[in-house]
Amino acid sequence: MDQMTGKGLASISSINMCLQHKALYYVAKSVIDEDLQDIARRIDTFPELFAKLNALGGRWAARDVVVEHTLQAETRFKQTVLGRGNETFAEGINQPIVDYSEDLLIIDATFGMDWGHTTYRALGPHYTIFYSLDFVQHYVNVSLCCKTLGWMGMGWLDPAREGGPLMQDTDMVVAYVKDGQAGIEDRFARWIEEPLKDELLQGQRSDDLGNPLNGANDLELVPGVLGTSGKEWCPDDACNPGFSLVQFRRKFMTEDISDIVLPVKASKIGIIFSFAKTDPFETYLEQHLPTSTGYIDIAWNLVCDPGLYFDITVTECKPCEKGFFRPDNTSVFTCLRAPPGTFQNETGQASAKPCKRGFTTFTAGATQEFACVCPGPSLTVPSGRYHVDICGGSFRRVPEFWLRYSQASDPAVRERIAAFCSSYAFADTEACTSRVYCEANLEDTACDHAPPKLLPGYWSSPDDPLSVYTCASEFHCRGGPPGEVCASGRRDVACGLCKANYHGGDQGTCIPCESTDMVPGILALTACVLVAIAVSIRMRSHLTKNSKAVLSLGIILSQAGVLVQTLGVFSDLTMVWEEPVKTLLELMQLVNLVGNEDPALSVMMILLTLPGLCILGGLMGWMLSRYKGESFSWPRYLNVVGLLVMFGYLAVCMALSRPIHCVSNPNGTQSMKSFPAQVCWTDSHTPAAIEAIFGLTVFGLGFLAYIMQVVWRYPSLVDTGHGLKLLTQYHFLFNRFGSHAYYWGPYFILQKLLVAIVPIVFADSAIVQIMLLSLLMVIYLATCCHVKPWATDLANLADVFLNMGLMLMLLIAAFLADSAGRDSRSRLSVILVIMLLKICFGIASLAGYAVYKKLFPGKMYDYFLCHHKAGAGTLCRWLKTEMLKQSKNRAKVFLDSDELEGLADIGDIVKSQTGTLVIVATKSVLSRPWCAMEITSGVNNKIDIVMVECNNFSHYDEEGFRALREGWGSADIMIFAQNAIDPGVVEECYRRLQSVTRIPFDSNGTLRKHQEAVATLLKQNLPKTNEEADKHADVVILGAVSSSEGKFTCQVLADNVIHRTAKNAVLVCSSEDAVQASATAQYMLVVLSGGILQDDTFLAMLEAVDTAFTDQLEIVSAIADQSFEFPSANYFQALVEKGSKNLEQSVRRVVNILALPFSPQVSSKVLSAQADELCRRFRFK
Repeated sequence: MDQMTGKGLASISSINMCLQHKALYYVAKSVIDEDLQDIARRIDTFPELFAKLNALGGRWAARDVVVEHTLQAETRFKQTVLGRGNETFAEGINQPIVDYSEDLLIIDATFGMDWGHTTYRALGPHYTIFYSLDFVQHYVNVSLCCKTLGWMGMGWLDPAREGGPLMQDTDMVVAYVKDGQAGIEDRFARWIEEPLKDELLQGQRSDDLGNPLNGANDLELVPGVLGTSGKEWCPDDACNPGFSLVQFRRKFMTEDISDIVLPVKASKIGIIFSFAKTDPFETYLEQHLPTSTGYIDIAWNLVCDPGLYFDITVTECKPCEKGFFRPDNTSVFTCLRAPPGTFQNETGQASAKPCKRGFTTFTAGATQEFACVCPGPSLTVPSGRYHVDICGGSFRRVPEFWLRYSQASDPAVRERIAAFCSSYAFADTEACTSRVYCEANLEDTACDHAPPKLLPGYWSSPDDPLSVYTCASEFHCRGGPPGEVCASGRRDVACGLCKANYHGGDQGTCIPCESTDMVPGILALTACVLVAIAVSIRMRSHLTKNSKAVLSLGIILSQAGVLVQTLGVFSDLTMVWEEPVKTLLELMQLVNLVGNEDPALSVMMILLTLPGLCILGGLMGWMLSRYKGESFSWPRYLNVVGLLVMFGYLAVCMALSRPIHCVSNPNGTQSMKSFPAQVCWTDSHTPAAIEAIFGLTVFGLGFLAYIMQVVWRYPSLVDTGHGLKLLTQYHFLFNRFGSHAYYWGPYFILQKLLVAIVPIVFADSAIVQIMLLSLLMVIYLATCCHVKPWATDLANLADVFLNMGLMLMLLIAAFLADSAGRDSRSRLSVILVIMLLKICFGIASLAGYAVYKKLFPGKMYDYFLCHHKAGAGTLCRWLKTEMLKQSKNRAKVFLDSDELEGLADIGDIVKSQTGTLVIVATKSVLSRPWCAMEITSGVNNKIDIVMVECNNFSHYDEEGFRALREGWGSADIMIFAQNAIDPGVVEECYRRLQSVTRIPFDSNGTLRKHQEAVATLLKQNLPKTNEEADKHADVVILGAVSSSEGKFTCQVLADNVIHRTAKNAVLVCSSEDAVQASATAQYMLVVLSGGILQDDTFLAMLEAVDTAFTDQLEIVSAIADQSFEFPSANYFQALVEKGSKNLEQSVRRVVNILALPFSPQVSSKVLSAQADELCRRFRFK
């Protein structure tokens, strides 16, 4: 062969060159004529074929050693086309094969190696023993081949040995190649130590007569098929390591007493083996590699009785199976298939049974007498004869008109044909006709007969060709005579299994397993470990730290996971999906990672995987908690377990239902939809079905019933105080949904359970399956649009979008379920792929938007005012007004009455959109649940916190904390539950408030003191004011200044008047101040609130000002409190009786004027409108 070699980047060979060599042959595709196109199948013309290809410019690409060693014991070819400009590499060759001008035809050749021996046994991934036995001369010829450049060792185990270490008193062989020369050493191991050379044992033993014997090397190097007794070679340029081969022979019995006698009659013999990196030294052997040792039985004198064959995998004689036999004079390794015209319905037989005279079988390997049929005239054999054995055994010619006469005149035949065509599975033509019927029904004597041919997608046994099974795919069963329909590498009923050591390949074939095929399993195991790690990390995270954007992202990702699982359900529908939709839907089956050749084992693995992940994740979380010195939280752990179950619920239910998802076959039986080789409701199927029903009951219905009772009891548990335990443990169930839809979890799970069950109940009707799934989707979509159950608007939008996409896919799938033509199905498949891409793009866009909102949450607030509305609502209105007035950078301040649209997300605003949390600490602020939620969110998310402490505030002592714990009501607990807050965490956060920044605030202090407190909060200096200008008043404001709320109501109103009129409005707090300020004022603004007419301070100020400046001051009044009651006649009579006639007149003047509303606790827009209306009353001169 011509070779191609070169230098470049190192190409590492991974094949075992002891067993096979690989090479590539390449030739320009354009020079190949039509006769040579299917090269890979023309193995029988190998020499002539490659001679032609060489003449056309073809070349081999292989290492030199491949050319030297290739013995062509077994040759396999696979051909592909290498596109112009693309590269490929031969095994161990660095220089690429490439042509930039045209396409190349590539032939991948694999040469099996036997080194001239009849038997071999693999001792490891790259260590093999080849041997041939000569029972006439009593020799064994051995070739040891290993991927090492050091010594190779083996030891013959005495069949009569009785236990003990394997190296004890063992006859050993050490082979190596050093400086190009092979070496072989005969050694003896007394114990688990370096074996000694037999030559060194001289004089240390005696024969039976007491005569000392000399030790000797009884091993003889032989040239073998290579012409040399040993060789080393490199599989690639790296040569790390290379391969060694040594060929030698040994007599069964030597004169050396330390050598065991190899048996003549024994089916097997045990050997031990090892190898090392270096050759033997003069005085010692380097110890073998720790992973290179082992024990194995090898086949020896394979004497098996007729009807038995030697199974090399178990090194025992086993009976031939039905359909096979083995005479005494054939190879002991294989049984012969019963040839056409014979059958064998028993195991362990030495011969086949012939069919009755005149009958034959259509294929070899028949297992029952029923397979013997009578040949006759047919489409393919028109001159054949029909044998009527049951009528006397005579032969007669069938007239040409027989078939036509049967069709036209025999009603019984017509009925049989009609019944057959109603469940049509066979065909030689495109339609079901009487000829098709006759080809299928061999027992009907009214027909001529020919071997039936199966349509693609169907399978039957040659022994029972009329018992037809439906295959999983037309690619699995390619069509043709019974027994010959399976794709390459497939076997068993419905071609449902791969051959041993094969796995699924492209286009329904099965291909040999290789070392790289472990990658999917490793990836699956890695994914399981990552899930367990995620469980351990998630259970230690603080739930209150999740912002709304993070919650939206988590829900959208879980919805995407449910979408993937739902598409996996679609792949189980009883319909034929066209490529590439079929492959895409199969990829969506998340839990199809375990093998399905044993359904019972698959179900067991699925049942154990989820608990195993939860246990592993919990164990890792427990270990991490111990390492951190923290206590393990069972509620958090159970929450993460529930979240994991909720996410994978549909996929697990779908996987558990597969053993009972059975579809009908044309022969009346049922087979598993996902595993057609398993016939349903048989003894082999029963364990898997029982496990599936058990799993669906325990996992599917059990989990649904569990969360239903939790949701049912949720309101009562919260009312009784037991709901505290639900806050963390069932966070997965309630936090994902809005408080108005806390019941949505069971409905969500029930819908997924029904989606998983629909394909099972109506397994044989794709239309019914699609209709029911569409109905479930419509009902869910309608209720989802009405209820809007998810916790965020973005999650509701994503759910509606995904379910609408699934609805459209089902609508398109309905056309595929009909008998659409091939072109129409291809077009519909393209539309489905586009739909899938749009759905993926939509969900990715929504998830990206959630990430964007997390990174850029929008409007940020420099300060968030946390307060008790009844105790400090008006104070916070003044604080916000004053902060905006003093702030140099126009700080953004959050006040709940101004942000009514964002109150539902108030916790999220504190977590992710707040710079400083300002706690306006009044008497009852810490006892309010909304304040507790805001403070807890701020502390847990490390928000900067400042406490503005009013004079009526005092922090809790231990007695206060006890009263706090006992004082939370059911409504408070519900608020905590909706925001994932544990009351115990609230207490912990309250204790941490002792260390935050505090600003004293005296509600009864002067305006200047209050402004200084605001300046301290803003971390800036308060500018000096003109005291003389402040004494000049245009408007005097009177109100209930005895209370802090009344005082700050008046101050807020004063600020609004100043802002709108550019006049000085002064709030007075005593009669002296009132008289002094009124001297320059034009208006007296009276702020009316509940109880103000019983306020002595207010009445004194009113009487003093009104008496002194009755003619000067015009009165304007405002109602700041809906609880204000206008005085009755009795009130005025009481003032007169007290001698307060002037006061009585002053009060009458105030209440007789139409008062306008003014409430500081409304939104800023409403407040501004009220202030505008009040200011219109002023007509300054």
